[in-house]
Amino acid sequence: MNEINQQVEYHSQWEQAVITSAEDCVSNAIRLYDTQFSYTSKGARIQIFIDKLDDEWGSPNIEDCEQFSRLLHLKLESLETLQGSPEFYVLEVSSPGAERPVRSMEEFSRFQKLPIKLQVLNEDGKRKDIVVQVLKIEESSLKVSLADVKFNRNQGLLKKKAKAEEFTLNYSDIIVAKLHLDF
Repeated sequence: MNEINQQVEYHSQWEQAVITSAEDCVSNAIRLYDTQFSYTSKGARIQIFIDKLDDEWGSPNIEDCEQFSRLLHLKLESLETLQGSPEFYVLEVSSPGAERPVRSMEEFSRFQKLPIKLQVLNEDGKRKDIVVQVLKIEESSLKVSLADVKFNRNQGLLKKKAKAEEFTLNYSDIIVAKLHLDF
């Protein structure tokens, strides 16, 4: 499994042109993470989420977002005559967030040093939340150990033996994966 919980989205011609324009704005350090569109009777809201590849958490700073927004806005001006384009739009460029979804094996590898909160199916088929440290990425599974974080301690999951114990999770059992901040 290459992607976790990825949904195929169908975009209008205008939305696809916006996505293509956003992809044209990426650089060596910044990549397009996600796009979202919403509409009202007054126009559209375009949310662009960018990823900073050389940041440990993948978080762009405000200057990165401003620069990307300026570049994209210039490109979007040329789309105003495209069929299906809204009369007005609001453009928002931001980070995917500190506790961003981890959506692929590539991202598990990239964020391997950080705690990752997983919602998994346990043996009974019930959903369970755990925070893990990824130790090894395999073709169809992850080798992990419980991360020494407050969430696991509060859930009573961390015992001296459990903390050091390695276990394997199949990608197919992962429902949601997100970076985890420990407060």
